[in-house]
Amino acid sequence: MKGLRATLAFVGLLPWIRGLAHRELHASLAGAIDAAFFSLCHHAPERTLLLGGDAMCVCSRCAGLYAGVFLAAVWPWRASPTTLRIVFPAGAALMMADILSQDLGLHAPWHPLRLATGAIVGFTATAWMLSEVLGSGRRGCHVNRREALAR
Repeated sequence: MKGLRATLAFVGLLPWIRGLAHRELHASLAGAIDAAFFSLCHHAPERTLLLGGDAMCVCSRCAGLYAGVFLAAVWPWRASPTTLRIVFPAGAALMMADILSQDLGLHAPWHPLRLATGAIVGFTATAWMLSEVLGSGRRGCHVNRREALAR
């Protein structure tokens, strides 16, 4: 479990490391991070944060998502899967409302909202996954399919 948490924390930090340490990173490492995130995000300039005058390798919503992944991986917070089943869809609904209202031209991209909705979804999805993984470890690998569906 510690290895999974460490991996998630590392992945969650990568775009932020790239953005905050852009001048200190070796060009090949910076290029590798950019390449890793290139196909995962649209990188639209008006939707991307500038850190130190340079654009991040992901948009502000994805930056929030990755920050949420990092926080869920390192924070010893635990919530029940039931709570996460409620909070995750609520966060996803807020994110979709922001996406639709932006795409319909009702408002310009607003980075704090994009960061917040991304962070809520990234955090709750990661926390939910970790709680399920922890729960399956406590129950053992031999969970009856009917029991799993009943939960």
